[in-house]
Amino acid sequence: MDWLPPERYAAELDAETTRFAAAATSLPANRTVPTCPEWTVRDLVTHVGTGHRYATLIVETDQAQPYALIDAPDDQAAWRAWLSDGARQLNEAVRERGFHQRVWTWQPRHLVAGFWLRPMGSTI
Repeated sequence: MDWLPPERYAAELDAETTRFAAAATSLPANRTVPTCPEWTVRDLVTHVGTGHRYATLIVETDQAQPYALIDAPDDQAAWRAWLSDGARQLNEAVRERGFHQRVWTWQPRHLVAGFWLRPMGSTI
């Protein structure tokens, strides 16, 4: 696979997180997500925010980690900051480790820190 410049992945993660946070905070927290009918908007926010933090931990430790949900804040008004903070932490971890440095991923063909930015900034 050809990789885009690392800055592009970092920018897309920030942009998509901002878009997602705006959408999520404009809906009732208990509203069902049409494409995931067993999940509420709050469940989806928890999933995305946990994903950012899970990927950050892997990049920082270079080890597979047990996946454990980290609940989104109870206050829906805090979701934007919580999601943005998770994305920022992941971008910083990849930048500090080095985009092309080897780390564990679930995709054996792409064992580099920058891999974790690609599924998190899913528009690219």
